[in-house]
Amino acid sequence: SRYRPCDFRQHFRLERTTFEVLLQKLGTCPEIPQEEVVKPGKSPVPLSKQLFIFLWTIGTPESFRSIADRFDVSRSTALKVFDRVCIAIVQHLRSTFITWPKGHEAQ
Repeated sequence: SRYRPCDFRQHFRLERTTFEVLLQKLGTCPEIPQEEVVKPGKSPVPLSKQLFIFLWTIGTPESFRSIADRFDVSRSTALKVFDRVCIAIVQHLRSTFITWPKGHEAQ
């Protein structure tokens, strides 16, 4: 891996093991095409890269322009990736990963 565990957590706001679980679960979501060719001659964006783009977008104040440059994709691809991953999480994974506190935890 390119990042040490502490750097990975700092950059992406979660542990690598959580990233791997999320990656596995997103792999079954139809909203995230994994074999789609974006444009003729362009390679599809790997699922792991899509998740990295999404996490970087929600974890930093960077613009889509700088995020696209950081991950070597176009701005429109970065935006599409963000939208797809967000929709997939909301539609399929929210009850697994997003929970509201209950009882005394809510206070």
